[in-house]
Amino acid sequence: MKNMIAFKTEGTAKVKIWWVEGGEDNREVVIYNTSGQEVAKTDAKAAKNAAVYSELELTEAGTYYLGGDINNNYFFRVKVVDTVGGSDTPVVRKDWADVAAPVIGTITQSKADIDVPFDMVIGNDGADKVVVTMTDEAGKTVDSKNYAMEGENGKVTFTPSKSGKYTFVVNAVRDGEEDKACAEVKSFDYVLPLGTTTIGSVYSKGNGVIAIEWSAVDEADSYTVEYTADGKNWTRADAGNNTEATVSGLTVGTKYTVRVITNREKKQQYLVKQK
Repeated sequence: MKNMIAFKTEGTAKVKIWWVEGGEDNREVVIYNTSGQEVAKTDAKAAKNAAVYSELELTEAGTYYLGGDINNNYFFRVKVVDTVGGSDTPVVRKDWADVAAPVIGTITQSKADIDVPFDMVIGNDGADKVVVTMTDEAGKTVDSKNYAMEGENGKVTFTPSKSGKYTFVVNAVRDGEEDKACAEVKSFDYVLPLGTTTIGSVYSKGNGVIAIEWSAVDEADSYTVEYTADGKNWTRADAGNNTEATVSGLTVGTKYTVRVITNREKKQQYLVKQK
């Protein structure tokens, strides 16, 4: 069997799996016996790249193989807890009432991403996983991330599609218990990085006149067209919020370099094209 994790049990066992869904084709985690028969399977129905914590039960001693049912997933940790002799010995975990609630750290922006760190014990003495939810100014849920790697802290990353104030809350989750929410939610003022436009065409209309067309850029307030014949001295033409402009007064037979600047407040991005 390829891409499988092999392990042995001495009796009944509980298999704990921290994993991430590897595709968009609903890949579950399966345990096979040495005959290739499926003996246990998750039912996560997770989205691609979602972090998942699962537990599967084995009723007999033996050698087993763990992997994806139709394709590969990403495994962070697999823990096999033997209940030797077929007894149904429960796994002893720290009482949920004694587990501290999660705490959000300092939220930061890195290029187009928002990084949300948190402190929370995940594992036998803590939660099964953490769910971080991002809401907009209207209180609508924009996105949520699962985190199930065992440890005492972690970080999830969000990539919003537009600027705005976003609020984040962290919930610790343990199967069969009420979720524990962080005592303090935090908000963050996110600014979408201003992108560059794509010049679709620059063509001559004759008599020293050229027409320029370009693509719109999210959150751009306006555009400025600049052109130069020597690469040093640039002439500016304000295009407002249009995505096309006409430039006149050029010298016929001279090669010009044209660029379009996207503007938002005092931030600018350039794209250069020659004509």
